[in-house]
Amino acid sequence: KTTYYKYVNLLKLNRNRPDKKKYETGIRTDRPKRILHMDVTIYRPLDHSRIYLYFLVDNFSRFILNWKASLNYSAKITFENIKEAYEMYGLENVNPHVDIIADGGTENRAQVEEYINSPGININKLVAQTDIIFSNSIVEAVNKRIKYDFLFNENLLDFEQTVQYLVYAVHEYNNKPHSSLYGYTPQ
Repeated sequence: KTTYYKYVNLLKLNRNRPDKKKYETGIRTDRPKRILHMDVTIYRPLDHSRIYLYFLVDNFSRFILNWKASLNYSAKITFENIKEAYEMYGLENVNPHVDIIADGGTENRAQVEEYINSPGININKLVAQTDIIFSNSIVEAVNKRIKYDFLFNENLLDFEQTVQYLVYAVHEYNNKPHSSLYGYTPQ
């Protein structure tokens, strides 16, 4: 075996391997609660109903700050999700303001924009790939992890069972080591 590899090297018969694709570093922050990402995804339990899962995720730690599950697709639920997280985590104290990155969907308009533009609220909403060049991939990755690591591995019957399981799933996600955090947990 060593003779073979010796002659391969002497005769320069090594294959040229293509360079590994280098991805551009996306939007990052240097502290928690500075940039948040929000999105809605759909999950279908065994009764084939549509459950809309609303997630609000911190950019720095990948921590799920707040989540909601609903049978309705609505800006009101997104608004409630943001408002609860704003009050629960003291986001009014973030200096200069909190950036929330969302997509351009209807669930991110109406009451959400009213709340964000009201006096005393220091939130700046940015639309992914419109206001900034980056996508909303951080929250999309969270959607994927919650679905593939948790929801798709269970036979959840209906909305109530899904919500009960999501309490466990979000807690586990927030306390599971994460590769982009060098083995630390989002918590």
